[in-house]
Amino acid sequence: MGTLTSLGSASKTTFLAINPHKIHVEFDADTTIKNGQPVKLTAEGKVTPWAKTDALALFIGTAYTQQLETAEEDETVTIITRGNVMVFAMVASAGDAGPATWASYDTTTADGNGNMGYNVYEPAAANTAIGWILDQTAVDDAVVRVLTL
Repeated sequence: MGTLTSLGSASKTTFLAINPHKIHVEFDADTTIKNGQPVKLTAEGKVTPWAKTDALALFIGTAYTQQLETAEEDETVTIITRGNVMVFAMVASAGDAGPATWASYDTTTADGNGNMGYNVYEPAAANTAIGWILDQTAVDDAVVRVLTL
């Protein structure tokens, strides 16, 4: 086991191991995020600290700021996610970022470029979610990023 080399306000999080096969995604911070802190999504698709009273399904990953110990509000922060797959998918109706579940496969609705054939995801309760819709959208049939477990 390593030795403790600093205490107090000058101490910093040291990552002992990182799984390089986990998906790393950059988000804007909604508020101050510390290196190594567990995070969840806001409705706008930003990250904010996860609290021990939050549902486990809201925990999307761990902040990994590499060179900075802190990412301030609206700064970009890398999150080592719990997800295994990230895809472009369609949401049938406008909505917020957050926990999601698979709804259907749509072969008839075209995206803005005329492409068809998307998995469709919809918002879900934390206890039925299989992943997260990462982007907030104001339009129906939008293509968004979805991260699944």
